[in-house]
Amino acid sequence: MAEGTRTKAQSISGHLNCPYAVGWFNDHPARRTAMTFKLRWPMLFIYGRRRPFQFHTRNFEQAVLARPGSKVMAFRSGHWVMREQPDAFNDAVLDWLQTPLPAPEQLAQ
Repeated sequence: MAEGTRTKAQSISGHLNCPYAVGWFNDHPARRTAMTFKLRWPMLFIYGRRRPFQFHTRNFEQAVLARPGSKVMAFRSGHWVMREQPDAFNDAVLDWLQTPLPAPEQLAQ
């Protein structure tokens, strides 16, 4: 096993980064037929600020915030917010889930 994982070291390689390369560099043929992301319902987007690189853009954050009922939260953690700050993470999720949904006409945007 690779140290700190449940995966055999032999199965870990650079190909695991393929989804990131597709997203960042548009370097995969499947990317040409991929659907454009459109947020159709409220979303809670939580991420950690302390990590080697961002997995999203400010435009993505703004798109989430523009959707009624959605929320973006940045934690002082690495990638695994739920492991590094479990109580704060759970509180944030529970609070968001208990927040009433926007009116149906707002959700239909």
